[in-house]
Amino acid sequence: MKMTETELLSFLDEESRNAREFNLDDVASDRRKAQKAYLRQPYGNEEEGRSGVVASDVFDAVEGMLPDLIEVFTSSDKAVVFEPVGPEDEESAEQVTNACNYVFYKQNNGFLILYTALKDALMLKTGAVKWFWEEKETPTFATYRGVTDDQIAQYMLANPDTKILEQEEVEPDEQMQSQAMAKGIVLPPMYNVKARTVEKKGIVRICALPPEELRVSARHDSILLDECQYVAHVTEKTFSDILAMGYDVDEDDVRNAGEDDQDYNTDSQFSTARHLSYDNTADDSQTRGYLRDEYVLVDFDGDGIAERRRIVRLGDLILENTEVSHVPIAAWTPYIKTHQFNGLSVADLVEEFQRIHTSIIRSQLDNLALANNQETVVLTDAQGNPQANIDDLLNR
Repeated sequence: MKMTETELLSFLDEESRNAREFNLDDVASDRRKAQKAYLRQPYGNEEEGRSGVVASDVFDAVEGMLPDLIEVFTSSDKAVVFEPVGPEDEESAEQVTNACNYVFYKQNNGFLILYTALKDALMLKTGAVKWFWEEKETPTFATYRGVTDDQIAQYMLANPDTKILEQEEVEPDEQMQSQAMAKGIVLPPMYNVKARTVEKKGIVRICALPPEELRVSARHDSILLDECQYVAHVTEKTFSDILAMGYDVDEDDVRNAGEDDQDYNTDSQFSTARHLSYDNTADDSQTRGYLRDEYVLVDFDGDGIAERRRIVRLGDLILENTEVSHVPIAAWTPYIKTHQFNGLSVADLVEEFQRIHTSIIRSQLDNLALANNQETVVLTDAQGNPQANIDDLLNR
């Protein structure tokens, strides 16, 4: 029996809750710790008047490994090469190779995508890349002067997506009037028209996902996501963004979306700038909500076999529910932990050494400061008067 929408939402909520809790355990804590170590933020055990320097071991390790990793992918001008199977495939293989590299490097910033995904994993355990077809509605505005009703009608027939915003009747100029009078022609009413045309443009998009926006089933046991029961990209979008994606929603749908995700995003705020969230009450288009792009294995059609489906939703409002062939997300981790999705980052391995290194440097600096600025002990007589020249004591 085919699933009802209520049953599907119940299934998705349970999977989403488990994936969120999975990411809320040690993973979010480790990521915050790694981010603080990379940025050399204070540990909180600093003492006033003592050295508060923080060593840069995590920063040095991440930035030292990153260039060599990027070179693996960018040493050639081709991110991917398709090899022909036989002589008859050579031309098509070359065309596909050129097309894919054009999409990756020209239509998308391929270098920055690689840089971000590689650095995310070195610091934060996992890096992920998502690819998808994006259609956006882009408005363009044009003004036409001195046009007639017939011209406006013909233009609207040829451009059905155009909407007239303003139409103001105007008088023809003197030269046009005199020419019409000479020919005995009566000029029709003329207008200045402002029109808006909404053009829908499609493009292949590739982007590096922030690790905390990627949700993976707690039951999944591999860095590969092909067979994962539940994979989701949960991200904050504005009302304007969602309308531009072609979804028919209203402001309240966006505002009410994702309340159960708020705790997760607040807890994982290891990058304050990226997670700074606000609603500009003066501009309804900037109302924000959490959009879920979920890829699940579920028997939605009731045939007894779970199929891969893509479900896009705002809270309990399902915007899209289609069957797909694969999960368009790839992830990697520097050090794989067998039978687990999350591996180990470079920061995980180096952070403890940074703490030790920091403690040693602080001790050395404190010792050097005390050696260069030694404390002076002054003997006193029985009445407590100092047995030294006060002016000499005050001059180090």
